[in-house]
Amino acid sequence: MLKFIRTDDDVIAFRMTGHVDRAEVEAVLDRLEKALDLHRKTHMFVEIEAFKGFDVSAITHDLTRSLKLLGKLKRFGRVAIVSDTSWIRWASKVESALLPFVSYETFKADERDKALAWVKGEQRLPHGAAIKKIETDRPNVFGFELDGKISSEELKEIAEEFNSILDKEEKVNVIARIKTYDGLELEGLLESDFWAMKLAGYKKLDRYAVVGGPEWMKRWGDLLSPLFRVNIQFFDEDEEGQAWEWLKAKPRIAEPVIA
Repeated sequence: MLKFIRTDDDVIAFRMTGHVDRAEVEAVLDRLEKALDLHRKTHMFVEIEAFKGFDVSAITHDLTRSLKLLGKLKRFGRVAIVSDTSWIRWASKVESALLPFVSYETFKADERDKALAWVKGEQRLPHGAAIKKIETDRPNVFGFELDGKISSEELKEIAEEFNSILDKEEKVNVIARIKTYDGLELEGLLESDFWAMKLAGYKKLDRYAVVGGPEWMKRWGDLLSPLFRVNIQFFDEDEEGQAWEWLKAKPRIAEPVIA
């Protein structure tokens, strides 16, 4: 069954459960084709629960109509896929990587409202702010807090701020407070500021304190520390005070790099 969700004119939003038949697929294509003709960008919100597949007739009959949409991929905007089913989120990411000009964001069911707000343009970042800059009392100590998936916008912003410190200081210390890390957008890896930060950081970094974080991050730190001659130390969450003492600095406030 497919049920449309009432929202903005440039947003196609619907919820799928169980089997989806040919008439329901055609209804989506009708709305999508009309929206693409009327708007510079058309955004999509798709909520999926207990999905059991499409009717075979829906796939074979509407294949030609679907293929015609490939010529309009540049007119797709924000696309959110909401589902607690892991293979659906995984397949959505694969499809997003294969289709040019289109980028999907996947969300779990409890992130539904956040997903819809992002699709409608009410929220700038799809998963909210993941990076906060921690102001410190030392000009050569750079601090940040990480909680979630890093967007390309945030990565660019934090790289610019870090590069500005590298330009002013001979040696720089860093403290990273890791709450959760859900990866980063691939577009961020293409940013020149990101690679400039990496290259300059290897030369000027002295001490790097990591508070919290998964075990694999600690293993990578132990491997990279001697290779790049950076003194990396890991601290448990309840040892953050020791991390600041090691850097001979104190925290002030933490604010999102992207509001």
